[in-house]
Order: sequence, then structure tokens, then C-alpha cells
Amino acid sequence: PLVGAATAVVVTIALGILLPATVPLMLACSLASLVVAPFVALKADRAAGEGDVRLRSRTMRMLAGLFAAAPDLHANGADLRVLRDLDRLERQASAASRRTAWALGMGNALVILACTATSMAMLLLANGALRDGTITPQVAAVLVLTPLALVDPFIATCDAVQQWPALQLVLGRFRAQTDDAIPVAAPSSVPAAAPEGQ
Repeated sequence: PLVGAATAVVVTIALGILLPATVPLMLACSLASLVVAPFVALKADRAAGEGDVRLRSRTMRMLAGLFAAAPDLHANGADLRVLRDLDRLERQASAASRRTAWALGMGNALVILACTATSMAMLLLANGALRDGTITPQVAAVLVLTPLALVDPFIATCDAVQQWPALQLVLGRFRAQTDDAIPVAAPSSVPAAAPEGQ
């Protein structure tokens, strides 16, 4: 997100130097792409993304246990029931993944819409500035095409914001496991040496 914000600031300043009237357009585009689109994607995906991580984790643990206990499960006739449970978990994880993809697609669509609308508005501004002789055709091309070039970095920012809750969940679990695994050193019972001369 910081990279996307820095890119928006630099581009807004650069285009403002070329044609000051472009600054409000770029601010509106940046706001829509870096705030509104990630917020919409995050709200639509928050529960699904965290649920997907949990379901995938449960599926992997269950699969590892299934491999280890396969002979016993088959001998006791419990293998089909375990496979049905595993299939149910996989279907739930797939549904959560589809919701995540839908939310990301919605955020990406908002970014593309904002950048395309800004490019069209830049075309109108550049046309007026060309008639007035304020800018050259080359500068007009830069003004019109720059918002379209921002689609990829803005989409990457939206994707990063959407993945943040799931990343926090995984990092929290990792931190909890590593904290439990680090042994706490017992205080030393060896008495301190007495200073010389005493």
C-alpha cells in the first residue's frame, strides 16, 4: 500500500507540473483506487479470506493424519467417513476461495473504472489545453496514457490490502508457535564470585 500511495503522489506532482488542472483528477483517481477499491474488496472478503486460511490448514492437518493412519482407518472401516469429511472441508475451502476471487475482482474492476474514467477526463483537459497552446501533443499523450499505466500498481495495492487479514492470521499463528517453542532460560544458581581482597 505504501508503494501505491508513493506512486500516486509522484505521478500527481509530475502531471501537475505539466498541467495543473490535472491535480484534482489524479487525487480523485488515487482516492478511488487506493482507498475505496481496497475497502470494498476487504469488506467483501474479510470473513472469506480468514475462513479460507483456516479451512486449508484444517484440510492439510487432516490429510497428513490420514496418510499416517491409513492402514488403521481401512482396517476399522472408517476410511470412507474420513474421506467424506475431507471432501466436505475441501468444498468449503473452494467456496471461500471463490468468494475471495470475487471480492478481488470487484476491487480490481473499481480500479480499472477509476483509471479509465480519469484517462477520459484527461483527454478532455488535454484537448482544451492543446487548443490554447498550453501543452504540446506529446505532453497531451502523457496526460492521457498515464492513468492507464497506473492500473497495474493500483491493482497490486488492492490485492495487498485484501491479503492483509489472512497474512495477519498466519503470522499470528506462527508467532504463537515460535513463542511456545523457545525455551525460557532458568536463572543461574551459581553464586557470583567475591571480589578480590575480601
